[in-house]
Amino acid sequence: MDDKSRQKVIQLNEYEHLLDTASVWLVRMDEGLDSTQKIQLKQWLEQPRHRAVLLEMAALWDKMDALSQLAELFPASPGKPQRTRQLAPWAAAAAVIVVLLAGFGGFEWLTPDRPAVLQVNKLGVFTTPVGQFREVTLPDGSRLWLNTDSAVDVTYTANQRVLQLHRGELHIEVAKDASRPLSVLANGQQIQAVGTAFSVQLSASEVNLLVTEGRVRVANSQVNTEQLLHRSDVQLPATAAAVSMGDNTRLTAAGLEQPIRITPAELEARLAWRTGKLIFRGELLKDVLAQVSRYTTWQFQIPNEDLARQRVAGLFYTQDVPTMLDALATNFALKFDYQEGNTVVVSRS
Repeated sequence: MDDKSRQKVIQLNEYEHLLDTASVWLVRMDEGLDSTQKIQLKQWLEQPRHRAVLLEMAALWDKMDALSQLAELFPASPGKPQRTRQLAPWAAAAAVIVVLLAGFGGFEWLTPDRPAVLQVNKLGVFTTPVGQFREVTLPDGSRLWLNTDSAVDVTYTANQRVLQLHRGELHIEVAKDASRPLSVLANGQQIQAVGTAFSVQLSASEVNLLVTEGRVRVANSQVNTEQLLHRSDVQLPATAAAVSMGDNTRLTAAGLEQPIRITPAELEARLAWRTGKLIFRGELLKDVLAQVSRYTTWQFQIPNEDLARQRVAGLFYTQDVPTMLDALATNFALKFDYQEGNTVVVSRS
């Protein structure tokens, strides 16, 4: 690579970093800035490039109203006459940035020498370690939860929102935007919505789908994020299979299994992990321990089949697995024998 090409790569990497930073500031402004963040943002906006990218990102993600807080950071100079016509908050904020750009020569950053107009915003890979969960508010207002040991790659464009689940489980409440559908990709399956809520859990051979609000369309698209981003028609057809609120199903290479209707109580239990809880309502012990093993490095073995089929009910906290196992041992007369290789043999006490 020659020096000129290397310089272009460096400039592009710097630009992508600015896009990431601008996205973070938009989310913070949307949620409301505290006094410290206001100072930090004002300092960051001293650079003309930063102001230009922030304005571009706000326009792309329809977040111009969030920029209204800039009027407080850059008040009008005293003594200047006030216009009688009122501007919308986003228009006033945009005017603030345009004035700042003009005053600092910022329009150089908008010349054809800069990278092409933003088409793709890679928000990054969000992850959780074993035993942890997290919640993320995305730039469009969608709320994303990740369960234990999960990883999801989030990419937004002007006409679609794409989340590629690499491992684990997610739940998302999708901000409604009919012009920009949101797709979750997992193991070749595509689950698409424009404004709903659903959970996706990925295993080695299948995808478990639970719809908690509205309805979604599903298809065995066998595409990844990069392939989907290059499609001109991003909407799944109306003929695609649909899964509605309260339905739980599995997606495999063979297709969509017949959905099972989940009761409201069971739905609540299935989503309890978002607050760090596991709720069991009479599940088999082997299934309970299979769930528990997701929050620890231990793997459980139950040699006795009758014991494995014992029913278990209770509420436990995912971030305190030892206490959870102590409670199971006390309440259900169990013994846990810890062996080498993170193996735990379960028997009757």
